[in-house]
Amino acid sequence: MSDLAVTIGFMLQVCLNGSRLREHCPNLPSTASELAEAAWAAVAAGAEDIHLHPKGPDGSDTLAPD
Repeated sequence: MSDLAVTIGFMLQVCLNGSRLREHCPNLPSTASELAEAAWAAVAAGAEDIHLHPKGPDGSDTLAPD
């Protein structure tokens, strides 16, 4: 990271999937393992923060713990 980025508080955030459905974007990470793999790749590429939408079995957004 450059000195300028540190000085101004630069942070690279990756947004992995949003509220979209896989039918709209076939490569959208949706399952826990797909999200983990995408997050790992993003961090390896320099991301420092990860934003994602957990998905249920039907692919819709959920906050259910299971």
